[in-house]
Parts: sequence; structure tokens; C-alpha cells
Amino acid sequence: MSISSALSLRDRILERLRDSVGQEKCSRYFGPLTDVECEPGQVRVRVPNSFMAEWLGKRIADPLREAARAEMGADDVDIRIHVEPKSPPRERMERAADVASGACSPERRERDASPVSAGARRETAARRRSASHRAVGQARRLRHKLDDFIVGRSNELAYHAALQMTAPQCPPGFSPLFIHGECGLGKTHLLQGVARRFMESQPGSRVRYTTGEAFTNAFITSVREQKVDRFRKQFRDVDLLCIDDIHFLSNKAATQTEFLHTFNAIGMDGSRVVLASDEHPSKIRQFSRELTSRFMAGMVVQLEMPDLAMREQLVRKLADRRGLQVDDRACRAIAERCVESVREIEGALTRIDALQRLLPGATDATGGVTAGVVERALVTNASSAPRRPVRVEQIAERVCETLSVDLSDLLGRSRHKRVVLARSMSAHLARKMTNMSFPEIARGLGRPNHSTVVTACKRVEEQIRSGAMCDAGPDLASVSVADLAERIARDVQRGTQTPDRAARRR
Repeated sequence: MSISSALSLRDRILERLRDSVGQEKCSRYFGPLTDVECEPGQVRVRVPNSFMAEWLGKRIADPLREAARAEMGADDVDIRIHVEPKSPPRERMERAADVASGACSPERRERDASPVSAGARRETAARRRSASHRAVGQARRLRHKLDDFIVGRSNELAYHAALQMTAPQCPPGFSPLFIHGECGLGKTHLLQGVARRFMESQPGSRVRYTTGEAFTNAFITSVREQKVDRFRKQFRDVDLLCIDDIHFLSNKAATQTEFLHTFNAIGMDGSRVVLASDEHPSKIRQFSRELTSRFMAGMVVQLEMPDLAMREQLVRKLADRRGLQVDDRACRAIAERCVESVREIEGALTRIDALQRLLPGATDATGGVTAGVVERALVTNASSAPRRPVRVEQIAERVCETLSVDLSDLLGRSRHKRVVLARSMSAHLARKMTNMSFPEIARGLGRPNHSTVVTACKRVEEQIRSGAMCDAGPDLASVSVADLAERIARDVQRGTQTPDRAARRR
């Protein structure tokens, strides 16, 4: 088959495919980085990387096969999608050939000898050096490194997913990487760490780290100044794009549309995208369905609240970086008080460090941090959070919500394992978080006498001391009783904050 007829067949198949899937999708899937060759019974698609190969295989192989079968009049058509990096520019190929052969064509020697060509080469080299210096400067401006990230059970999945984004060959399905979690758990640390390591491990790569707010402001400015093309080049001509606080784009339809096009352009080029948000992509309000579906198509991982063991590890490592000597009791005291985030632990250590510097007599003979120092440094912090009184009903409702148990079952006579756990946890937290007596707690939980409450409290306290796991269903198999109690207590405390303080947290 001649080349012209093959091209004609290709054009007819792609035209039929456009009618099937739409012009926009066809242009997105078969852009300048994708080559298509057609011959009777077979269509070969060449793409520059494995990510695009998997993407096309999932989304376009079947409609492409149907279009080819209809155009060729064949019962079946073999669709082959394989990876073949795009050929380098002609000048680079010529330079490589010159190096290999040790010779140049007369035209090339004449061109290289000209003053204009020599000046152009010097200018190109200068631009490359300038770009390299900018990349190094940008990497240094990123405060966080992956090497400094403290890994534990609550964040290990997110950390290892972030590492994959810096590898020379990113596994299919990892991009976009969407990291979500509450404030102060390390989202920004991971994003900056990914950007920094990517630039350091792949010199000359084009990396852009920004925030959702900065992306929005830059887009609005580009529209106002009629420089949208320049804006698009800045954000699309990259190898890695990292955007923190992507939820900032919610309720901004025009910016979301622009980001959708940016996202599609980057994906078709095989570049990588890492995003971070306070919420899961499906829970971000007033976000377009198209963006949400694209985020969900990649790797979505959550940074969870660190458990007690993880917080103790954070205290030790963060204290060590500050040169603070923290004994075991002090470490446990800080970890038990600081349950919200890593930032809260850092703030506590800052106050302890200041106390040591301002009042040297507050430390022990070795200059180390003791539990007494922690108590003295953090007592004002503990008392500065005004809260409404906690009621047994609030605790019971929160326990039932967390464990998916009906309140009527908790107040009734059910002996199901999960209900017993909920009832015992409610009694333990009521004893810990209120000033109520055992008989008062028993009445609040619908118990006929307070002996059952005493027994339940003792049982939960022993389970917490021994590090026992929750034996109440597969979804709780990896959750310790201590962590469950701490999580519910934290949720109850948030619900009892004064309106002003709660509003500030939001």
C-alpha cells in the first residue's frame, strides 16, 4: 500500500472516530505527540510514554477499533499502542550524527562558521545556563524536602506515592496524584518535596509549584492584560505541575475551565500533576464534574491524623532538630496534649524551647525537657480554649456516629460486639471528659445501675494501657482502642468550642 493511500485511510478512520467520540476528545487523544499508522487489518498508535499508552488503551481503543472496522470493511482490526519516545529536534539529531561520525556536511560547516550562527549558539547556551540557574534557585526557595518528611502509619501511603512521582518512569495510573487531609498534616511538605526532588534529580526539567489562589490570580491577570497565551505556556509547558490548595478553585467556573484545559494538555504530553486539598475531590463543593472525574482517575490518597505512637515519633525527631533533649515522659506528655496536627507539635516545642532559653532554671540538671517543663510551657495553651460543658448525650451521639451504631441500640440491651464497644467507649469518655459521677453517667446511658459503667470504664482503660485493637469488625481491625478514644474525644471537643473559636478554625 502506498504512503498516500495509507494516509488517506488514516484520515478517513480518524474522521469516523471524530464523529463517534467528538472533535474535542479526538484532538486531545491524537495530538502532536501521537502518531497513527493504518494498514488493512491493523492500526498502530505510537505514544511517547507508558502513561499515555495506558490512557489511550482504556479510553480510545474500542471506538478506534470500531471506526477502523467500519472503514476497512473488516471483521476485526488489531489495535496496537506502543511506546516510542518522540524524535528529537533536527538540530539535535544533526549534532548527534556529527559527534558519531566526526564530520559535518559542507553546509553545516559553513553555517557553524558564520558569526551569526556562533552568536546564536552562544545565546542558546546562555539561555540554558540561565534556565538551569533558575531551576536551582527555585529548588532552594522550596522550603521542604522529602528527606525531612517523617513517615508513619498515618502518612506512609501518601509519602510512597509522592516518591513515585519523582521517579524517572512514573508508574501508570499515579498521575494525577491527589493528596488530601486536614490542615497541618504535611500536604505542602509533600508537594514541595516532590517538586524539589524532581528538579534536583532531573536537571533541566520544567517544574512549576504554585497554589490554587496564585493560579487563579495569574489567570485573571492574564485575561485582563490579554496575555492568556503567555499564561498557558507557563503552566502547560512543564514536566511537573504541583498545585497546593486546589480547592481554592471551587465556585470559580472560568478558572476551573482553564485548569481543565491545562490539565488535559499536560496529561497528553505525558507530564505529571500533583495536587493537594483539604478535602477529597468528590467532596469539594461547586467543583465541575469533569475536573472531579479526572482527579478521581489518578491516585487519591489521604493524610490521616497521626496516632499517639506517630506523634511521639514526631516529637522526638522535631525536638532533635531543635537540639532539645526530651525524656520519655515529656515526649508522651507533648504527644497526648497535641492531637490536632504536626503544626501543633511544632508550636508546643517552640514554647518549650523559649521557656528553656528565658528561664534556664525551669529545666532539670542536664538541661533536658521533663514532663514538668511541658506542663509549665503548655498549661496556658490548654486553658485558652473556651468550651461549652460536655454532656453525656453529645458523647454517645458522637460515638454512635463514628462506629455506625444506632443510639437506640446503645441505650438498649443489645450485646453485639460493636454496640458493647460503643457503650463502653461512651462510659469511658463521659468519665474522662465530664465531672459526672458513675451513677449520673449510668442514668445518661440508660443503665439500670452504675456497676456496669464502672466495669466498662475499667475494661477500656486496661485496653488502652495494653495497646489492644478494636475487636468489632474488619473496618476497625487496624484501629487501637486508644486511637479510637482519642479520635472521638477530639471530635467532641471540637463540637463544644465557642462559636467564635469554631468560626476561626473554619
